[in-house]
Amino acid sequence: MNAVVALESLETGFTKKLIALALPICVQMVLFNMLSLVDVLMLGAFGEAQVAAAGLASRIMFVTVIVLVGVAAGATILGAQYYGAKNHEGLKTAYGMAIAVGLLLMIPVALAFLIWPAAMAMIATADPVVLNYTGQYLMIMGPTVLMSALIIPLESAMRTIHATQAPTWISAIAIATNIFFNWLLIFGNWGMPQLEIVGAAWASVIGRTVHLLLCVLVVYRVYPVIAVRWLHLLQIFDWAKLARFAKLSVPLIINESLWVLGIFAYGVIYGRMGTAELATVNMLTPIEGVMISVFVGLAIATSILVGNELGAGRFGRARAIARYLLWVLPASGVVAGGLIALSYPLLKHVYPGVSAETLSMAENLLILLGLIMWSKVLNMVLILGILRAGGDNNFVLYSEVVSMWGVGVPLAALMAFVLGWPLYLVFLATFIEEFIKAIMGFWRYRSGKWLKNLAQ
Repeated sequence: MNAVVALESLETGFTKKLIALALPICVQMVLFNMLSLVDVLMLGAFGEAQVAAAGLASRIMFVTVIVLVGVAAGATILGAQYYGAKNHEGLKTAYGMAIAVGLLLMIPVALAFLIWPAAMAMIATADPVVLNYTGQYLMIMGPTVLMSALIIPLESAMRTIHATQAPTWISAIAIATNIFFNWLLIFGNWGMPQLEIVGAAWASVIGRTVHLLLCVLVVYRVYPVIAVRWLHLLQIFDWAKLARFAKLSVPLIINESLWVLGIFAYGVIYGRMGTAELATVNMLTPIEGVMISVFVGLAIATSILVGNELGAGRFGRARAIARYLLWVLPASGVVAGGLIALSYPLLKHVYPGVSAETLSMAENLLILLGLIMWSKVLNMVLILGILRAGGDNNFVLYSEVVSMWGVGVPLAALMAFVLGWPLYLVFLATFIEEFIKAIMGFWRYRSGKWLKNLAQ
């Protein structure tokens, strides 16, 4: 009933507007996760060690790049409200500061990958073969974090002005380039050397370079409203503006960092359980990512639409949008989860080269993943879509610390190392984490404290 009332309070074109905004983001996310899946499938021909190493290296890269996502998220909160208020200079300044801060943060990270590429991998595994492969991958791929410091804010800026199709086709070209060079360099086709996991790393570098060049070209030729100049980058030296930006971004950077470190901590737990367990999780991560990408896109679209309404001072309409989507999207997550759970027989065809033990663990884990999918979707809408739109970032950070680091990670470690439970039961800790986070997020949503106009 609440969903119907909320829907009736919106104009009939709202759903079309949501889909038009979300669909390109969803497609882009699906393509990105398909790339990870292709990497795993291609490297699977060379054994579980390379699959485990590629997954571990991707997690380590994600740990560093997620900081940029936090920086860009702060700019998106401001940018969406500035765009709703038609303040285009404020919009450029927000993203200019995001680029400047991101580059400053990523320079030491890029150097660390060049000098100590396998340092973080040693935390997750003691397998010397996996460590060697991971180090090779990160030494080549690591410096591309500097490219990400430009790509992520520029793509966020395009989404903020509702130009969501451009990042999608840019990503499609870059990913197609990456996959093509994967095929050339991993297997040594067309006379190229067979480089296996090293070839995957070089293919990623080439794909990321194409991605950056296209982003810069499109933004500065097609969307001058977000064409950041040196003047906007230098706004980081305006302490009042930097303080305003930091007030939004720092909690998000800490939140994203804690979240991705939590994901990495889960990976460490799985890796210390054994190489087969680590390979199992890495086999399923891209599959989960492809399915969940749709809801990530819808959550990001929710944040932009709600942020636009808050920036324009239309609080009642912002609440109506939030209420409607809190009913519809988690219900869709139940359907998506059912599809995931029912697809477990296909794993033996997707990964014919893995052992029977690893395949059995992957089937159990996939079923469990499908059953808890609705909780992940609910939290995406609450946290990523609604609370962040109003700049309620301190609470978002608090909920992440309590649910993940206070409950999820310690519980998984207890299950794995003290109780000695199998992988699929250890994975249940992530559901308990999501459930606690959902309770906290829904309570905050009901309080209405996220209804803030940040553009004033």
